[in-house]
Amino acid sequence: MKKILFVVLILFSTNCIVEAQNSVVVSDTRDVPSLPQDYNNEVRFEFKRKPTVDGPGYSHYLGLMTFAPWGDNSGGLSYQLSFSDVGLHIRSGWPNDSNWNAWRRLISENEDHNVGIGTDSPAATLHVANGDHKYGTILAQASEKEFHLYAKTLTSQPAYVETFRLGLKHLNDENNGFISFYRGNSTYGGFLGFSTNGIERVRIRNNGYMGIGTGSPKYLLDVAGTMRAKEIKVDLNGGADFVFEDDYDLKSLEEVGQFIKDRKHLPGIPSAKEMVKDGVGLAEMNKLLLQKVEELTLYILDQEKRIQKLENENTSKP
Repeated sequence: MKKILFVVLILFSTNCIVEAQNSVVVSDTRDVPSLPQDYNNEVRFEFKRKPTVDGPGYSHYLGLMTFAPWGDNSGGLSYQLSFSDVGLHIRSGWPNDSNWNAWRRLISENEDHNVGIGTDSPAATLHVANGDHKYGTILAQASEKEFHLYAKTLTSQPAYVETFRLGLKHLNDENNGFISFYRGNSTYGGFLGFSTNGIERVRIRNNGYMGIGTGSPKYLLDVAGTMRAKEIKVDLNGGADFVFEDDYDLKSLEEVGQFIKDRKHLPGIPSAKEMVKDGVGLAEMNKLLLQKVEELTLYILDQEKRIQKLENENTSKP
């Protein structure tokens, strides 16, 4: 981004020169090599053959702008901008040297007026191609300038790897918080991760399952930890009122006692081993517990009838 800002400043300076002089002379030095040591305290505009300056692009010619603020290395680098059919490129060199550094692409534009940074084939209004493991854009900067909202490319290989990241960083520390975009096994099937303090806290799989504290959710909401809520409402497919139907098979207390003696748990209730292995469904368990409460009510009512009968018999005796 600093390079682009530098280019903008150069173009702004160029515009000021044009306004002051109404025109800028472009020298036809198409066959003259341009070395850093050939420029001294000047801004020069030239017309070049592409091979003469080893320039980018497909056409034979390009426009060249050189910004040389000083005549030796003590004044910093000199810069050249190339204006060609593949956009805007930049290279730098030390004033005392006989060679420039390699050309680097800055901005390109296609016939659809899409602008590319780092690409010759922009596919969107603004297309930033930054390569793997690099920051693509700084989307925002706080007044405390070390904090940035950033977009970053990681890698697209292998499958299921974190490919893009959007987050908050302090200088180069990305552990404030970020959203991870994972690729799938093909052209689709990606999923999301949400991290704080450098640790992923929430993951949303491609099937819509969300995990909190787990990266492999098995349910629409899978929480690997403790939850707290004021109230939880559970939808049920019917209650346990069937216990009060005339044809309900209510086991005798003797049968229940024998079942408990043999299996160490109530009839119709999962064993402790089953609960540990498979967990407990809140809706189903509440229904089972209600069923047992209603069965207990029937047992109590039956006991009440027997007690009342005995009391009546005792009362009627002389």
